[in-house]
Amino acid sequence: DRTDNDVAMAAARFLSNRSYGHVDGVAYYRYTGLRTFNGDSAGDEAEGGFDAVNNHSNTRSDAFGLSGQISRGMPLAGRDNHLVIGAGLDSAATRFDFSAELAHLTPDRGTIGSGLFDEDEAVDLHTRTTTGSVFATNIWSASLRLALTASARFNWTAVRLRDQIGDDLTGDHTFGRLNPAAGITFQATPRVNLYA
Repeated sequence: DRTDNDVAMAAARFLSNRSYGHVDGVAYYRYTGLRTFNGDSAGDEAEGGFDAVNNHSNTRSDAFGLSGQISRGMPLAGRDNHLVIGAGLDSAATRFDFSAELAHLTPDRGTIGSGLFDEDEAVDLHTRTTTGSVFATNIWSASLRLALTASARFNWTAVRLRDQIGDDLTGDHTFGRLNPAAGITFQATPRVNLYA
């Protein structure tokens, strides 16, 4: 068995203080390459005098994303209040291919490939996944010892699959979800902090 990984990534961050609040942003690009080889016994599935199979796969992915948020402190009912609002976008294009080569098993459990491939096992798939998100968090200090937190994040994801051999794997899928949260923090004593 052998797996080879290649990863390259670049990222940039932006920070700025404005009259309307603190602005924070990040953008990135990432390349990922994954190649695998697996030689295995064919077992009961042996055919044509071949008692082993060499599985080859190759995955290449280009991903990028950017996100940003604005955070601002503004009193609410005469108490400290901190609001964060942001959004993000992530997208990745991936190509995956798989092939199964008929092989012979050696006495030391290695394999010798024949150069013949099982066309029924072949996979060649192009995909694109895109996720957009928006989020907000607010922390309000109701008193010197009590703080209330409320937040929500909405994610929307689209997945596009394109089978390059037939149409068995081709499809378009979307998914959306809202994730809300709430919390309360109480500083009971200088050494004891309670959270729910």
